[in-house]
Amino acid sequence: MSQWKSQRRSAAPLGSMHSALVAFARRLVDADTAEDLVQEAYVRVMEGGRPDAVTLPLSYFKVVVRNLAIDNYSRRTRDSAAAQKAKGRLERDPSTLVESAQFQDDLRDRMAELSKRQWESLVMTVVLGMTEHEAASAADVSRSAVTGSRERAIQWLRETVNERKKTNPSRIAG
Repeated sequence: MSQWKSQRRSAAPLGSMHSALVAFARRLVDADTAEDLVQEAYVRVMEGGRPDAVTLPLSYFKVVVRNLAIDNYSRRTRDSAAAQKAKGRLERDPSTLVESAQFQDDLRDRMAELSKRQWESLVMTVVLGMTEHEAASAADVSRSAVTGSRERAIQWLRETVNERKKTNPSRIAG
């Protein structure tokens, strides 16, 4: 039997491998997330443009599920660390919780000066909670372009806060 025939035999229809994929995913993540990861794996493979996507072997889908589980873990860890970091900053400086109308006006003016890509990256990833990959797909740019644009926008806005602190060092809220 040739190599091609043996590979074709190991491929099973998507419906028959669903339970095996869910069981595999449950070993990586909790039960609720496992089903979501399997569904996301189907979507990713089908949207990948492969004409043979329906006949791919179970092992191929397991790799996709595993990579999605790693991405999920990384995102949760990153989000958790960012939340802890932000919480620590707020606990150190409670005056940042209440900003004055002048500060808000300054911030609005600065946000109006952001480039279109910076604005989109910031809104999609921070406000709408999209992943960098999702935002890149929606904006039809690379993931690194979204990351860089968002970071530049955040830095630009931080400069507003720092300038405000310099003009009124005792309090951000004026």
